[in-house]
Amino acid sequence: MPDRSGSPSSFARGLDVLAAVVDGGPQRVEEISRRTGLPTSSVYRFLRTLVAAGFLEPDDGVYRVGARLARSGEGGNERLRELALPLLRRLVEQTSETALLTVRVGRSALVVESVDSPHSMRVSFTRGHLRPLHAGASAKALLAFAPAEVVHEVLKHGMERFTPNTPTKSALCRQLETIRQQRYVISHGEVDQHAVAIGVPVMRGGELVCAFSVAGPEHRLDGSRARAELRALQAAAAQLEAALDDPGKPSALPGA
Repeated sequence: MPDRSGSPSSFARGLDVLAAVVDGGPQRVEEISRRTGLPTSSVYRFLRTLVAAGFLEPDDGVYRVGARLARSGEGGNERLRELALPLLRRLVEQTSETALLTVRVGRSALVVESVDSPHSMRVSFTRGHLRPLHAGASAKALLAFAPAEVVHEVLKHGMERFTPNTPTKSALCRQLETIRQQRYVISHGEVDQHAVAIGVPVMRGGELVCAFSVAGPEHRLDGSRARAELRALQAAAAQLEAALDDPGKPSALPGA
């Protein structure tokens, strides 16, 4: 078939490039080329078009899902955000740290909603931001309860090291098993070197829905603080699970 831009075959190959990143998570050109079977020159050409359209965005040689797709991914989470937002605000009141609601999108964690800490020194996240699944409390809370094929894909592909504390593949495997058993995770400087985060999964009918987490500087989140904030997170997760099981009772949520 002809290989002119706009031809069916060219369009299909462009979709293959997009799907490789959406389904496979952040990747470099060489990895996209291997996944799609396209030469790197063609991959670069399609990436330029996808970046210009806002579907993908480059980050130091790695291509991630762009703001346009992230916004569309948020569309199905409006009810979840509506239920979770008062709980996030309550978490910030209780902990004075940034609180997050995240969901899994392919091999990434999407920040659906966040409420910032009132402190001037804080860990901040932008709604719609995508994060890798292999590092950080909110991401690993999602990965631990993801389907086995998703875990396999994360372990199989390159796991970017953000800090010396970013887990290796062998360490991540051990951590995921622990998270499944205790149903929470505390991370220390895995994405931001001087940050601590605590994450818990939110389940419905035995299936993962999302994760709640709080994050802040390590000098404020010591052992005793972390334990208190874990209890607050677990209570918030239980309230959201109850609201998801019985959405006709909004009064169960603080501030509703």
